[in-house]
Amino acid sequence: MVCYAVLTNLAEGKDTTMADKVVEASIKLPDGTEISVKGSRGHVSEIISTVAKERTRRADHSSASDGQNGRLTQGAGKLENVVEKDPDGRVHIVATDLKVKTAIDAAHRVIYLALLGRRQLLNESKTSRKAVVEALRNWNLYDGNSRRLIARDRALVRDGRKTVALSNPALQEAWKFVKEIQDVNVKGDWTPTGGRGRGKRSRRRSTKPE
Repeated sequence: MVCYAVLTNLAEGKDTTMADKVVEASIKLPDGTEISVKGSRGHVSEIISTVAKERTRRADHSSASDGQNGRLTQGAGKLENVVEKDPDGRVHIVATDLKVKTAIDAAHRVIYLALLGRRQLLNESKTSRKAVVEALRNWNLYDGNSRRLIARDRALVRDGRKTVALSNPALQEAWKFVKEIQDVNVKGDWTPTGGRGRGKRSRRRSTKPE
């Protein structure tokens, strides 16, 4: 932030020290605002310094907010046609084909996509299990198998029974799912009407207790 100030000495000819001299400062800020300050040179200098610091603080805060909003917007673009946020602030998986062969793999993707979507679109560092369960129910996938995935997947970070989040390896895998779903050349065999949790269990995921 640049702050321009023009000082006018109002005590010329008087026997005063530099600090005691009365001056008037006309401060022009970058946004065009002009501020006039009158007082001792030391007092006026302190005011100018305070104003400059406050303007710098606000500018830094604004830049940080813009950067964060930019990251969220970028995330929204990458999730296009896979996960979206509605006007009420709720996140939905809108993909019609999860590009999987079995129900258990579909549940795996729904869990990861729900967590990724809320991370990117709502800026959540960790998500309530209730939100993940709701996403599974929307796909008719909430059963014993999917509950075990939430509880035992070693790539998920859990905080008791209340919240769950993606680890760094899980985050990378979630983005891989997004790319596969967006790939028009990839087709899945499983559909939401193909049965609830009756698919062959995926060999890629560990369901052993930690």
